[in-house]
Amino acid sequence: MHFFTISYNIKNAKKMKKRRLLFILLSLILLSSTFVYAEEAGIDGVNITREGDLQVSFNVINVFTGEVEEAIASGIPTSFTFTVELHRKRGLWFDRTVVKRRFMHTVKYDTLREEYSVTLEEKGPAAVATKDSAAMQTLMANVDALHLLPMEKLNRGEKYRISIRAEGDAVHLPFPLNRLLFFVSFGSFKTGWHLEEFLY
Repeated sequence: MHFFTISYNIKNAKKMKKRRLLFILLSLILLSSTFVYAEEAGIDGVNITREGDLQVSFNVINVFTGEVEEAIASGIPTSFTFTVELHRKRGLWFDRTVVKRRFMHTVKYDTLREEYSVTLEEKGPAAVATKDSAAMQTLMANVDALHLLPMEKLNRGEKYRISIRAEGDAVHLPFPLNRLLFFVSFGSFKTGWHLEEFLY
């Protein structure tokens, strides 16, 4: 009887210890995620050019967290997806979507060459190679002179709005962490819509 009681207590103690360790691990992960995302990702530096063609330039900020940098350095392809929409404002009616562009910036690090390969989808299929981490981040985060449409396609005297949003893919965790921490998103982000209005 005493042996059964001792054995039962040892098993219970082991189970409690495992539960405590799991709770501490999950708490640390959630706390670290909170600190990492203290600064939200957003759209900044928007510049609209209206000479001949309507073009927009901008950059996304606060996206290169520790998890994203570690994932890129390990050779995991990482992508930022940008959505840019041009709407014609119509008073009491729903605004009309004139143009919608959706494209990606993707980086892949070659650990043997110690070189980043960055593809800017809106510029074409050719990749830009660089060994400089800062240059890679600039390429990934900046959209320069994105062509929307010729100005002659717009109606004089009407209001237009450009809406911009960016989102990043989550870092894929290796097994068994991907099963254990299925509810935690590492390195993913989604900005709110940034709106810019102008009268033509």
